[in-house]
Amino acid sequence: MPGIFYACARGEDAKIIRMTEPGELPDDELTERARLWRLMALRGERHAHGPAHEHEAELRRRQRAANPARSQAGEPPPERRLWRFW
Repeated sequence: MPGIFYACARGEDAKIIRMTEPGELPDDELTERARLWRLMALRGERHAHGPAHEHEAELRRRQRAANPARSQAGEPPPERRLWRFW
C-alpha cells in the first residue's frame, strides 16, 4: 500500500492511519478520521492540527453540498450595532 503513514501510539485510540486525500474517503471513514486527527491534535501531537483541519473542512463542504437550500436560504444575519451600548 503506497502512501504516507502516521502512527498514533497512545492509549485506546492507537492506530496507524494511512494518509489519503480527504476527498477520496467515504463519509463514515472521513468522519472517523476527522475525529481521530482532532483527538491527536488535542493531545498535543505536533503535526496533527493540519490533517484534522483538512478532514473537518471536507466534512463541512460535503454537508453544505448535501443541503444547498439550508446554506443559501437561511435567515438574514442579525443587525449589528456600530457601537456597544452600556
